[in-house]
Amino acid sequence: MKTPITASPLCWPAGWPRTCEREYSRFGTWNNPPTIAKGTDLILDQLRMMGVEREDVIISSDLKLRLDGLPYSNQRIPDDVGVAVYWRDSDGNDRVMALDKYLRIGCNLWAIGKTLEALRGIERWGGGQILDRAFTGFTALPSPEVAGGVDPYALLGINPEDSESARRQAYRKALSDSHPDHGGDSERFNQVRAAGKQIGLV
Repeated sequence: MKTPITASPLCWPAGWPRTCEREYSRFGTWNNPPTIAKGTDLILDQLRMMGVEREDVIISSDLKLRLDGLPYSNQRIPDDVGVAVYWRDSDGNDRVMALDKYLRIGCNLWAIGKTLEALRGIERWGGGQILDRAFTGFTALPSPEVAGGVDPYALLGINPEDSESARRQAYRKALSDSHPDHGGDSERFNQVRAAGKQIGLV
């Protein structure tokens, strides 16, 4: 059964590695970074100019949501600052772009918006075929359950909404318990390592 994509909590896309060490963004200044509202508006504007309807967009994060499904701007920043933007393009293809590189969630939203803006520029400059090829890299893959693989969260005994520290602690414990030197076996140990890598814990 396909895991539903929710605006909150964050649904990180399958196959996208997580960032282990985050950094300050190059956008604005530390005291005046892009806000959640500005990043959200930029994403929606760029997708709208690409012919994507608002109802075909899900901005997924751990932020609290307004009644219209978009995140409130003024709120406490969650432990997980990752953002994933899912949309269906005019040809009916499911696309996704995700980012957790920056320490502030508004900066991650803004970076996705600016990336969409740059890709839109390729189309304006006559590179439609290049754009089509570029977007194949943003195809939304099915979840591991759909693909017939092992759900990395279930394997590690955690949930996607758990804090990063809780996920890392569970990963280290699973790695230790499955290690051949501690009574585990190499196949299970390798599965745990692969699961950790898939959700960005390695």
